[in-house]
Amino acid sequence: MPPGGVASTESPRADVTIVRDGSYGVPHIYGTTRAGVMFGGGYAGAEDRLFLMDVPRHAGRAELPSFAGGSPGNREMDRAQWAIAAYTAADLQSQLDNAPRPYGATGAQLVDDVDNYVAGINPYITKALADPLLMPAEYAGVGKLPTYWTPTDMIAEASLIGGIFGKGGGNELRSAMTLEAFEQRFSTAAGRAAWSDFREKNDPEAPTTASQPFLLTRTEAPFNSHPYDGAMPSIQQLVQSIDRRIRELNREIASLEDARSALISNGPAPTPTPNARAKRARRQQSARQAPRRKRTRKRRVLLAETAEQLLAQSDGLTTAALAEQAGADRDQVLARLRDLEIARRVRRTGQRRATRWHAITDEDRIRERAAELASRTRRSKQDGD
Repeated sequence: MPPGGVASTESPRADVTIVRDGSYGVPHIYGTTRAGVMFGGGYAGAEDRLFLMDVPRHAGRAELPSFAGGSPGNREMDRAQWAIAAYTAADLQSQLDNAPRPYGATGAQLVDDVDNYVAGINPYITKALADPLLMPAEYAGVGKLPTYWTPTDMIAEASLIGGIFGKGGGNELRSAMTLEAFEQRFSTAAGRAAWSDFREKNDPEAPTTASQPFLLTRTEAPFNSHPYDGAMPSIQQLVQSIDRRIRELNREIASLEDARSALISNGPAPTPTPNARAKRARRQQSARQAPRRKRTRKRRVLLAETAEQLLAQSDGLTTAALAEQAGADRDQVLARLRDLEIARRVRRTGQRRATRWHAITDEDRIRERAAELASRTRRSKQDGD
């Protein structure tokens, strides 16, 4: 039984069961086969963060601007990725095809795991395309829809992540070159000892939230007879650890307050910290932008009222005609129609989840909405008469 009880249970395939706990909705994946567990991992991952998975998929192929927009940061990320991993589709596929050669059975198992993981992502995409309420709202923001994954997408994403850790996430290459130089100068044993002195494997000054290690224990999974490593500290242990850390922080805060008081009484006022300067800059920027935000809100209200009036009076108008009569761009009219439809659904259902509804982009839905509002207006006039 997951912590907090069971919130939901689903089996997207016969050999896997996904149980979400009642505390935070964390998926616990149980499978009768390894393939089933990998399938469940892909399905649960897409269920929780499909759009977040899609961003590095495109970044790994150096195609981020075409998906999320051509901002300078996105273009620079593409440039950096293409410089370190300029793989074609054939290159990515060859990495999968050749994995069993150097790694044998482990490589073949890796390819099989990737295939099953991707096979779990795609069924959820099918469901999301059929039900807009399951579609992450970010896709409407970038004007895209998710496409089905392939195993080569995983290789492209792995090249991105590997580049991040190899380039800036650990300096592995420089560390290896330093070790080699030390061993050449001081002998193998002495050089490795000198290198270990420089290596930050365990920084004693790093902030921590736990004051003691926790050993893994063996527990029984609820949906099969195979044990799994589910080690977690008990609630009592966590509370004690948190209490100790709070006491330590309180002592540090008291010490800092004493030092600050001494500086104020014995010397000039302390220089504002970077954090304080940043807060002041944000307040000043917000004050400068306030009139523009007010104008933007006023324009949105006016445009919303204009679009609502046009829809109430229209009979099969196209979006181009609506834009012409509103004196606005077609994209602006579409955006307001989308906002009006979302607001209507929120008022009708009372569910914030309705804001996930996808953008209106086709003429048939616009005409349907216009006819609905026109019919409602006629009924209101008849009732008034």
